Amino acid sequence: MSCSNLADFSRLLLTIYHSAQGLPAHQFQGAALEAAKPALSDPRFLSALAPHLAQASAINRQIHLDRMLGDAARDHWAIAIADKRGFLYRADSRFRELVQSEWPLPSDERLPSALIDELGRHDNRLVGARLVVHRSLEQGLYLLRARQRHKVDRLSHRELMVGQLLATGMTQKQIAARVARSPETIRSQVKSIFAKLEINNVALLPPLLVLRQ
Repeated sequence: MSCSNLADFSRLLLTIYHSAQGLPAHQFQGAALEAAKPALSDPRFLSALAPHLAQASAINRQIHLDRMLGDAARDHWAIAIADKRGFLYRADSRFRELVQSEWPLPSDERLPSALIDELGRHDNRLVGARLVVHRSLEQGLYLLRARQRHKVDRLSHRELMVGQLLATGMTQKQIAARVARSPETIRSQVKSIFAKLEINNVALLPPLLVLRQ
């Protein structure tokens, strides 16, 4: 296959990003270079291709690192890759369903304009009425993770921090000393955490807090 126009180049990029999500890390580099061969001899596309290869490699490492770690929360997340204009390079069906629950999808190839605007306003985490979207940005592309909202999203930043310390086995007194707050304040925050998460045992905290990672 030759790479003679922008349409060919776009299809080449789709192949590379598809490989980044679907292949193990040790297979991805070879597959990406093989897919990129049609553009390597054309100076019009070579300089434009390099940052995409770097980004796809970073995405591949992150996705497969998550899988190897066996993250307890990974089954809750759906993944997509998009540019700042909202063009989707890759999105699984769960991601599309989640986004559709919050905003109408204009097509299978683009994100809703409202979501694009929101992604531009937030640093890393967007909390909608029905879903939560995490995003990282590198070389102009978004790596997006989306999941349904959960009770853990009710926690404030301070409550999340206290909950994470509590989940490590620290006592409320130790937490108070660590964050320079009174034991009464920490006791009140722990009570609020338990109420928001609807639990009554510290042992139930870790699988819930992991969703906020």
